[in-house]
Amino acid sequence: MRFKILKIEASQAVKNQFEPPFRWMAHHVKEIYMEMLPDVVINGSQLIEIDCGPQGDEEIFDNILGSTNHFVEDFDFKKYYALSSFDRDVFLLNEITRVLSLIAERAKNNDAVDIIRATADKVIESNFSISIPVKKLCKKSRDGMYKVDVYRVLNSEVGEAWRCVIATKSPIEERNVWMTKIPDHLDRTDFYKKSELDNGIFRVFNQLSRQVFEFAVFDSNRPA
Repeated sequence: MRFKILKIEASQAVKNQFEPPFRWMAHHVKEIYMEMLPDVVINGSQLIEIDCGPQGDEEIFDNILGSTNHFVEDFDFKKYYALSSFDRDVFLLNEITRVLSLIAERAKNNDAVDIIRATADKVIESNFSISIPVKKLCKKSRDGMYKVDVYRVLNSEVGEAWRCVIATKSPIEERNVWMTKIPDHLDRTDFYKKSELDNGIFRVFNQLSRQVFEFAVFDSNRPA
């Protein structure tokens, strides 16, 4: 099976010992990595979880029911939290690369190791900051006079935040509107399901077809 989901957590032995939570600080790094990772089979697992900290009583899974976990028992949290934002991201990326490579090597999958390391290079080149267009949510008015583009933004400053870019031709202007709080640390790729643009009102709906965001393209004093 293709590798699809990467999780990075503090192990149960160290959870809740650090602020902000470790998973928040790790979120954008792992999501950028997965966004840049090509389709690849590592060891047959769809989900791989990297648990940082002592294993304790937790179990280890090696491609059981499509899941694998690996404990980084010597992860230095004090060093990690003391680093600058960029250096923290590099520190964590190195752990991701090392652990995924170990799992691939254990499965005798050298081709995957090359892909894992090449992906890490791409993440470094991105400077740990990307803005991903979400085409299923982008809308354009019927007359072509305005459009709304939606982006999933990942970096250390915002974590994961979603942004609308509204561009109008008359007057010519472009505005940015955040759809989420900043910073935020939730993967909303399956939460924001569809959108509509009706009479200058842009609306977004969740997987239950409930409206979760609304924005007027034009000011109330300006005709749509």
